Amino acid sequence: MPSPGSFESQERFTRVLTYVLAVVFYAASFSLAWFIYGPVIGFVVCAPVLGAYGSWLLVSHGASMSHWLRWLALRKVNGSYRAFDDVAVRILWSDGQCRVSAQDVFHVLREEFDARTSRRLATGCGEGGFVQDGKGDWWFGESALLQWLENRSRWFDRRTNRFRLWLEREVFPPMHRRQERKSPASVPHA
Repeated sequence: MPSPGSFESQERFTRVLTYVLAVVFYAASFSLAWFIYGPVIGFVVCAPVLGAYGSWLLVSHGASMSHWLRWLALRKVNGSYRAFDDVAVRILWSDGQCRVSAQDVFHVLREEFDARTSRRLATGCGEGGFVQDGKGDWWFGESALLQWLENRSRWFDRRTNRFRLWLEREVFPPMHRRQERKSPASVPHA
């Protein structure tokens, strides 16, 4: 009895062989028609064969193509996509707390993020509140970001206040609960 892996490889080989034979058949029939009738009439005679094969290919593999395109578009954010007002915000779990991309925070707030701002935030947020990763991206620590946003929202910046509340209520609590479920339960020793 053949194993499932050998069956799949045999099916793949049969499919590729079918496509190759179809291309060879089409090329041979087009060459014959071109030789007998000329290039224009040869193409007109062979066009229905090409159309039938193309429509069969589209019907047979169209759904898998849409699934593949969807996977291709979403593979980077698979399971970790967060957006505030249709602006993507990268949020990671690191060292027991959430980290939020500074570039994305400033993109949400519609402000420019430059080197001067990063230096000012690195000194103002304290140790671990505003860090740079190995790739050179800056990340806010959870508590530092919430404190910074709260200070900014005192001037009645509605967008900043909404963003802070979104982080406090909809983003950070589910991430903390998920990490609590992943961590091993503390069992009291007798």
